[in-house]
Amino acid sequence: MTAAGDWTMDAMGPDPEAMAHENAELRIQLQEAHDTLRAIQSGDVDALIVGSDIYTLDSSNAATNKLRQDVLSQMEDSVLAFDNDHHLVFMNPAAERLYGKTASATLGRPKAEVFEETWTDDAARQAAKEALDRQGAFQAISVHRTVDGSNIHVETRVSLLRDASGARTGQLYVIRNITERVEAERALQEADRQKDEFLATLAHELRNPLAPIRNALQLMQLTPSAEVHERARHIMERQLGQMVHLVDDLLDVSRISQGKVQLRLERTDLNQIIQTAVETSRPLVEARRHALTVTLPLPQTLMVDADETRLCQVVSNLLNNAAKYTPERGTIELSAVAADGHAVVTVRDSGVGIPKEYLPKVFDLFTQIDRTLERSQGGLGIGLALVKRLVELHRGQVSVQSGGTGRGSVFTVRLPLSSKAQPALGAAPHAPLEVASAGDLRVLVVDDNVDGAETLAQVLTLVGYQTRTVHDGLEALGAAQDFLPHVIVLDIGLPHLSGHEVARRIRQQSWGREMMLIALSGWGQEEDRKKSAEAGFNKHFVKPVDLLALTDEVRSYRS
Repeated sequence: MTAAGDWTMDAMGPDPEAMAHENAELRIQLQEAHDTLRAIQSGDVDALIVGSDIYTLDSSNAATNKLRQDVLSQMEDSVLAFDNDHHLVFMNPAAERLYGKTASATLGRPKAEVFEETWTDDAARQAAKEALDRQGAFQAISVHRTVDGSNIHVETRVSLLRDASGARTGQLYVIRNITERVEAERALQEADRQKDEFLATLAHELRNPLAPIRNALQLMQLTPSAEVHERARHIMERQLGQMVHLVDDLLDVSRISQGKVQLRLERTDLNQIIQTAVETSRPLVEARRHALTVTLPLPQTLMVDADETRLCQVVSNLLNNAAKYTPERGTIELSAVAADGHAVVTVRDSGVGIPKEYLPKVFDLFTQIDRTLERSQGGLGIGLALVKRLVELHRGQVSVQSGGTGRGSVFTVRLPLSSKAQPALGAAPHAPLEVASAGDLRVLVVDDNVDGAETLAQVLTLVGYQTRTVHDGLEALGAAQDFLPHVIVLDIGLPHLSGHEVARRIRQQSWGREMMLIALSGWGQEEDRKKSAEAGFNKHFVKPVDLLALTDEVRSYRS
């Protein structure tokens, strides 16, 4: 400084322009502070927001001020306020937790640094903006990206902030995290879709056995040949057994939907299973005019511990899959061999093939591979996921290979060979019905299905028993007292009186205490059998009844 009091600058001193700019900024801040103080003194300011705290300026409102702070700090919803330039001026503790930021570090920052807002489309964003301009508020569901990069689903209510004169001063956001709700809704939708997929697959699997049964019936109508009739009868028996097994599973839907299918493992000839599967799939194969080649080893050389019906499903599903995804007049090769202690079943087709990128997903549950041929066939999935699960339940593996689009597919199933002792070759799976030696054994058959009652009574008559049929619960009580049967075969679901009630009343009579009571029911779970036993039944059979087992039970009355 000179003697006259003037400032001088040496070469190393501060930049005059920078100092001038800094002085200008200080003058602006001082003016803002002066204006704020004057507004407070004139009563134009009711409260101050400092960080995340709100202070009322009227000391008489201290309780109200405390209440406001408590409400905002304890709210589960996030509350944020932005000025007209979209800079943050307030956020409550819930917002701090939601977005992983503190108010002290975030106040004054642009909204984009607090969260990134994602809209379903530009139209939704524009509609929200128009609602805010027109109505001063809007509510919407969107997705926010937090500081850690994760997405959260939020329900947002936005309203305009205005001063005493009505001028816009900013926007108030009240945000609720609905991520858990959205995920729960998606889980419900997925469960509903899985239910529909399960029912569609089950319907498909139930229809499969109907094809050979219908064909066998048509064969019997077309020719009187005893040989053809015998072969058709065997086909129907096998397919009916498969349907019964599947219906048994349907009766316990919760167990199946949770993947709790219990296998009925028996030492089984894989050759027979494959032949049954071929019968099931042949109508589809022939309808598409494919050439099917089946190569099998000698009978009883591929013995496996398997659930015959479930393993038949596996092979049939693979054959149906090959037939469906192979253009007409294609080739399908089915073979089975023993290798390294395993039975290896291979289904090879000349079909449309599988793109390389889809190979790892083929066995995933509900995977949809966009193939034109699938749409032309109606789009009903064959259920390769079911194939995989059933094979794994048999302690086996299933794999797929394909050279790509248009180069066919090869599915391979490996199952461990049975280590159990080999039974005598040629043993009949079922003994024939035997004619009873005593014709005085009386059997009462009670079923509201007239055809079912009459055919069962005819079988029992043919094997040597005296029979009578009635078709409701009240008739059953009268017939039991009049006919005094040794055995009553009694349906549970009867009109007028249930089978359980009929059994209880019979047991109360002196003439009914020694009778053998056999329950027939479409329900066969453990609880159903327990109810029958509590009502007084000696035995519980599930429809359709195994006649050999039933006649054996009737015969046991004498012993």
